[in-house]
Amino acid sequence: MSNNRRFRHCRPRQAATHREFTLRSGGDLAGRPPMIRMARCCTGKVQYFAQTDAELALAGIDRTDPRRHEQRAYRCPSCDGWHLTSRNRRTPEPVGGGLQ
Repeated sequence: MSNNRRFRHCRPRQAATHREFTLRSGGDLAGRPPMIRMARCCTGKVQYFAQTDAELALAGIDRTDPRRHEQRAYRCPSCDGWHLTSRNRRTPEPVGGGLQ
């Protein structure tokens, strides 16, 4: 039995809008900015393969979108890749539990 059999009821994804293919040669492609390589982590989050890729994606986030709150990139212990998070960097707790 094929693994694809269980997905037969799913329709292929359609692009939200149609864009004309403007690249005609390798020179056209070389003039474009490099693409960021990414995949999905076992946790379901977007995985970036390098810290520079994650930071580049962080720099390109639309800050006017109220749903996007990412602040920094961090290394994932599960997949050994990089993710974006909206949490501040954790500060170590003082030795002795603080004021007494």
